[in-house]
Amino acid sequence: MASDPSPTRRSLLAGLAALAGCTSSHGSDGDQPTVNPALEGSPTASPTRTSRPSPTESPTAGPTATAAPPGSSRFDDRPCPPVLDACFHRSDSETPVFVRPSAERVAPGDELTMSLVNRHDEAVFIGPYYWTVWRERDAGGWLNVDDREVIPDLGAAVPPGGTYDWRVPVDADTDGGTGVDIAASNVPFASGVYCFGHRSDVPLSAGSDDQGRVGALFEVE
Repeated sequence: MASDPSPTRRSLLAGLAALAGCTSSHGSDGDQPTVNPALEGSPTASPTRTSRPSPTESPTAGPTATAAPPGSSRFDDRPCPPVLDACFHRSDSETPVFVRPSAERVAPGDELTMSLVNRHDEAVFIGPYYWTVWRERDAGGWLNVDDREVIPDLGAAVPPGGTYDWRVPVDADTDGGTGVDIAASNVPFASGVYCFGHRSDVPLSAGSDDQGRVGALFEVE
């Protein structure tokens, strides 16, 4: 009968048996060793993140980034003159072209800026002299107070994301100057509600062929 191995030999045999057991467990079809997913790049290692610009970055400006209409207006319940198809206070984030006033209420002696804003994806062609002005009648309806008889046929292109600005001197004095950037200097302004409109047709909605005339209301104190 073979004698029992010495303590040193028993230790060596136990170590070899343990090593053999670890080797067989990796090669078998049984349970696989637990893996730390953070070390293996598992989908559960970190949440998926959407790339966003940092606070110091800004996306490239496009036509839709220019001068959005307000969410509310002092003229929410007012109609536009019937000759116009759209007014600034009826515009929204989808309106491609509109006239924006620098203020909706002014005092005599102030100067307004009326800006035709193009958020369309193509250039819009306008007539710089093709503006007109109406005044709301006390009894209702609108009166055209632009007394010009001849309007020069002068064209201008407003690029996508661009504006065309008119200066409007709000005064009873009708000698406010002339030029393609000055409008309504022939109008004797008094207290009341007015509408500045552009007579040339422009796109009224994105993705369609709708064309029409646009304008903006303002009040003189």
